[in-house]
Amino acid sequence: MKTVRILIIDDDAASRRALASVLHTDGWRIEVVARPEQGMQQLRRGGWHLVLANVSMSSLSGPLFELLKELARADGPLQVLFLVPAILEERARQRLEGLALPYVTKPIQLNDFLERVSDLLLEAGAIRQPLRRVRDLASTSSPLVEPKTSDGRGHEMIAPRDAYYDYTEEELRQFEEEEKRRKKKAQEVGHSVP
Repeated sequence: MKTVRILIIDDDAASRRALASVLHTDGWRIEVVARPEQGMQQLRRGGWHLVLANVSMSSLSGPLFELLKELARADGPLQVLFLVPAILEERARQRLEGLALPYVTKPIQLNDFLERVSDLLLEAGAIRQPLRRVRDLASTSSPLVEPKTSDGRGHEMIAPRDAYYDYTEEELRQFEEEEKRRKKKAQEVGHSVP
C-alpha cells in the first residue's frame, strides 16, 4: 500500500484543521504548517504527492510561491493546488490562470475540492481510483466513511476511512449505477419543471 503524502501550507488555523479533517484517510500522511518558511523546509525534504497552499500567505510573488510554481511546472510527481481566499479571488485568479496553475476558491466547496484533489492525486500516481467514489459513499450510510466534527458553520465534515483500495468491483459498479440513477432522476425532474 502506497502512503499518500499531502502538505498543507496555510496561515489560517481553522482552515488547516478543516482541510486535514476532510483529507484524513487511513494510510495517508498529512502534514500541516503555518508559515511559508516551514513550508519551504518541508518541500525541500521532498516526497510529497500534493501541496495545498494558501495564496494570501505566499503573496503571489514571494519565495514560497516561486518555489511552488517551479515544482508545479516540473515533470515530477508532485502536484500543487492553490487555495485562494475570496477577497483575493480576482487578482489571484488572473495570475494563476495566466500561469496555468490549478486553484480552488475559499471557502471551499467540499465536493469540488475532493474532485480537484482526486484529479491531482491520480496525476501524481498516488491513488488508483478517483476520490469521487468516496464522495458518493459519503452520501450513504456506508461503514467506509467516517463522520468527522462540524466545520463550525453547521456543515458536518466527512472523511473516508480508505480512499483508494478495498473496494470490490461489485461496489464500484454499484456506485456507478447509483450515480446514473441520480443523474437520470435529476434530468427527469428538470424536464418536468416548466
